[in-house]
Amino acid sequence: MDKPKKRIKFKVVEPKTKPKPKMPQKKKKIKFVVKKKEEPKASIGSNVADDISELERFTGVSKEKANKMNPAELFGKLPSELRLKILRPKETGVQVGREKVGYLKFIDEYRELRDEKNVLNDSHLKEPNIPDSYVSKVTDLFIRVNKFLSNFRGVMLEANNIRTSKKNTRQLMEQAKRTKKWGKIIPNLKKSARQVWYENTGEFMFEIKKLKKELLTY
Repeated sequence: MDKPKKRIKFKVVEPKTKPKPKMPQKKKKIKFVVKKKEEPKASIGSNVADDISELERFTGVSKEKANKMNPAELFGKLPSELRLKILRPKETGVQVGREKVGYLKFIDEYRELRDEKNVLNDSHLKEPNIPDSYVSKVTDLFIRVNKFLSNFRGVMLEANNIRTSKKNTRQLMEQAKRTKKWGKIIPNLKKSARQVWYENTGEFMFEIKKLKKELLTY
């Protein structure tokens, strides 16, 4: 007899569990800290502008207002030590505080100076508290201004290249400006009539205003 065939046993192999798919992780956002650039503070002599200019820092006057002011008045608002430094030619090479003044304005100042000189030299009108030293300063300045005005007429005749004229100094000045001789160099002086006028009248105006301030102290 044939032997019965053995049944083939099948092993049931359970399928291996597939690994769970990894969930994509969210990338962390990198935060950038933006630091504001600090603006350098302005200092004396620096080119960096601040909300308040150096001019306003020293004088209390804005740039816009300063442009409209008389240079001598603006100069007077500076601290005394800075004024002294500016007026030293060796340090700056530039004479500051001298204004350009027209003929009529200067003549008005000249007449006021003349009237003041006459009052100070009148014993009946002079105030007793004003010292003789001040009277001497006013008198001396008047003599120098008067001499300049007399000589300047000659300068204008030379500038216009004429020997004599019935025109007054103001008319000669206007003539020189019309003919473009106001700024022309005069050979004998090596300066133009304009230079001679502004240099001298600017200095005289400075001295006149200085005396007016001194008068207030008496």
